[in-house]
Amino acid sequence: MYQIIEGRYIDRDNPSVGRFSREQVNGLLFGLWSGVDDLLKKTDLKKYTKIGNRQNVYFAIITLAGYRAFLDSGIKKEYATELISDAGWKIFASMIVVPRFLARLFAKNRQKQMNLILRFLLFYPFSSPALASAPGYHSKTWSKDGKFYTYWYECPPHNFFKENAGKEEIDYFYKTWCTFDFSLAKEMVPNGRYERPHCLSLGDNVCDMCWYAKSKYAQAISINHAIDE
Repeated sequence: MYQIIEGRYIDRDNPSVGRFSREQVNGLLFGLWSGVDDLLKKTDLKKYTKIGNRQNVYFAIITLAGYRAFLDSGIKKEYATELISDAGWKIFASMIVVPRFLARLFAKNRQKQMNLILRFLLFYPFSSPALASAPGYHSKTWSKDGKFYTYWYECPPHNFFKENAGKEEIDYFYKTWCTFDFSLAKEMVPNGRYERPHCLSLGDNVCDMCWYAKSKYAQAISINHAIDE
């Protein structure tokens, strides 16, 4: 958190207000962890049989508590969303470091690398419970025509927000958690792509995700086309 926030503008639209000091970041963290304690009292993490599910709901608790703490300190909601999203992205990006390394050892093809990374993440932390009726991630996955599909019908962090947050806070969840995957695809493999026509956070019944790696040939055509324009 210190690396992300300390030294940045307190008010991006009014630089004269100054920048975040370490003491101010400490104050934000105090408010964040106080909020986490309150939310934990209302949340039954033990109902999730998979460790990864519990972990992600705990991260969702931190995300909501952090947003509320930032707003309470006077930070504008758009800027609070950006700061917390930047911090959250560091965590999400770190999740694929080991899977990406292993995938590159076992496969040279970019799509196969991406598929291996996604299957690892489906094992942990985005694992489905053994029973379809149990709380947790509920998904369907398959490969077709050189693309990998992950359809999500239940998302524990999103469910936590639905149960504990208002409409504006669910929109904040969408702008943070639900946008990471677009960048994550590019972190998995060079020129990785991600598409999602529908999203649970927008009121849809599914997050219908499609992951694929554009070929080097397609990438070259795209670059040359941009140069010509």
